[in-house]
Amino acid sequence: MSSDTDVVKSSIGSPDFLQEMLPAAEKTALLYKISYLCLAKFPTLEKIIRANAVETQMVFSSSESLLLMCVSTSDNMVNTLFPMLKAAVKKENALVATQFLQKARVWIHDIIKEVERVVNAYTNLNHGVASATSDVNSTKKETDDKIKQLTNEQKSLQTAVDSYTAKLNNIQRELNDCNNQINNAEREMQNLVNSISCRNSKFGIFAAVCPFIGWIVNAGHRAINDPKDNAAIETAKSKLNNLQQNKSQLNSKEWMAQTELMKNQMQLTRVLFQTLSILLRFKHT
Repeated sequence: MSSDTDVVKSSIGSPDFLQEMLPAAEKTALLYKISYLCLAKFPTLEKIIRANAVETQMVFSSSESLLLMCVSTSDNMVNTLFPMLKAAVKKENALVATQFLQKARVWIHDIIKEVERVVNAYTNLNHGVASATSDVNSTKKETDDKIKQLTNEQKSLQTAVDSYTAKLNNIQRELNDCNNQINNAEREMQNLVNSISCRNSKFGIFAAVCPFIGWIVNAGHRAINDPKDNAAIETAKSKLNNLQQNKSQLNSKEWMAQTELMKNQMQLTRVLFQTLSILLRFKHT
């Protein structure tokens, strides 16, 4: 049989005011979910949000337990402890009354300790949320600065790409003109060789057996007797050599322009990819 001081806490259901707190809890959970969806692609922020969400869940759970503890203790004190204390006083049983008061003091002390723990937990949670907000703002600023930097870099690289593209087009036009001039100079050289061959049989025989016009000019000019013909050959040869040198220089410029254009195009592609990646990650924030 239990003694007069044994008090059994009553078993109660979930009070109505706890049910009224559910919308607030659901709203908080929804806000965490939205934050996670917006920032989950940022690994550091993802960890911070997950940690705060877990901490919030634990604090809410502790709050619910504390409220139930308050309700249960209050119900037990009002419906059980106080009537028993009143009966002990009427019987002038000071020892029993003191024991009941001690029991009440222990219950109240336990509630106060739990309240202090929950208050500290909410304080820490508030600091955590504030810190997370600061981290989000910092990340947002860093991202905006990065996008600005990439945008400026993109403009600079696009200008360089356009410049090298125009330069390459000009070089290729010059190269095409140079090739046409070389073709014309070679035809003029061929016509000159044909003209000299008609007047100089020795040179004509040499030109007939030599397959390339360049070999004819370089090796067969000794067979030319007329100084004017020799001068004409040398002039045509000099013109063709100059054009060939010009073509070689243009080929070198074309290769350099193509190299620079490709390098800037690759850098521009990298910048565009980085910018797009950041925009896709941060578009909801």
